[in-house]
Amino acid sequence: MRVSFRKALLSLLLAALVHGCSGLPARIPLSGPESLQVRGSFKEMAAGQGQCSSSVDADITVTLGSKFYSGTMSGYLQAMAPAALKIIGVNPFGQPLVVLISDGESFSYSLLNESLSYSGAVDSAAFRRYAPAGFAPDNSFYLLIGRLKPGRVLILGDSADSGGKGAWLELENEQDGSRSLVLFDPEQQLLLKYLQLDETGEPVMEIIYSDHYPGLCKLPGRIKISSDAHAGSLVIRLSNWQTATPFSSADFKFEPPPGFKRVTVK
Repeated sequence: MRVSFRKALLSLLLAALVHGCSGLPARIPLSGPESLQVRGSFKEMAAGQGQCSSSVDADITVTLGSKFYSGTMSGYLQAMAPAALKIIGVNPFGQPLVVLISDGESFSYSLLNESLSYSGAVDSAAFRRYAPAGFAPDNSFYLLIGRLKPGRVLILGDSADSGGKGAWLELENEQDGSRSLVLFDPEQQLLLKYLQLDETGEPVMEIIYSDHYPGLCKLPGRIKISSDAHAGSLVIRLSNWQTATPFSSADFKFEPPPGFKRVTVK
């Protein structure tokens, strides 16, 4: 792994440098009975999310490929609703190399072998420059594990996927008015793809979920994120999902050791 990849990990883990969206999917109309079935299954899935764990713990492997950086890093992910996130990247010997922490309002990113730590607000210009359009740090937990963010959701429309992979539902979050298009598997009650839409109805961010683990609340084993704002590719593979770890806010804090150079980004 190149040093440049390690230094670029903050951008990578914030879903930066990812390839552009492919536009709106090809869809075909649903019949009346099919529409009722899809909507009923979707509402059942949404209601069932309340029974799912509000924290997750998993092993991860992150692969980045772009014209500027490339490489793979393994490590660990810990997350807690709605936005607490900790990612630790390790070297081949299991020793920590980087620590990224965010609570949805602020973040810190430490390069341990370089005694260097960055920190700032998620609404800073530096963070916005790297995060893709449509990425909401205050709800990152839900985006990461393939669930809907909290709030009443209105179904604006439905259609079948032209490739037979499920049904597309156009959604609006009643709380903030944000709109999305999701590919939904009504039989397994899974979100397979999430498209964040802009005010014109065009996709600005795409997340693909696959290789789900079995269970009451199925979690993805592979996540691929893309955004129109950047060029490259990002794939996160997850394994050994644990959902019974009792996290608290104290688990999502990291104080750099004495002697670290601290940089505040704005």
